[in-house]
Amino acid sequence: MKHIKIIFGLLFLSFLSCQTDVKVEDLGQLNGFWEIEKVEMPDGSTKEFKINESLDFIKYDKMTGSRNKVIPQLDGGLLSNNLYENFTITEKDKTFWLNYKTEHTSWTEELIKLSNDKLVVKNSNDLMYFYTKRTDLNKE
Repeated sequence: MKHIKIIFGLLFLSFLSCQTDVKVEDLGQLNGFWEIEKVEMPDGSTKEFKINESLDFIKYDKMTGSRNKVIPQLDGGLLSNNLYENFTITEKDKTFWLNYKTEHTSWTEELIKLSNDKLVVKNSNDLMYFYTKRTDLNKE
């Protein structure tokens, strides 16, 4: 009987850890430069990114936005690839979804965590992407 209580306790904790704490008023924190930290695979393994040449620049406003890659330059400027991935945000069952659509494809990402310095999203393959916000750059 004790083992059953432990199992149910662990399942409950696992369920709670999957819940997101993101609120609609937090979504403005998407704005800015995000640097990939790591990716967690469904099997629990992790790929860490120690050095990143590019960052994701996210611009968000009223449940829509765009993301594009930028590369910081030595002179303080930014080099952009000028390829924008536009998205809309929808909410379903207290979970926010980023719905991307480009000329060639579409996909969704679940917004797991969002704060002023951390972003975590999960794609349809259960890959979790962890980002840290870079505040030392300015977009002109």
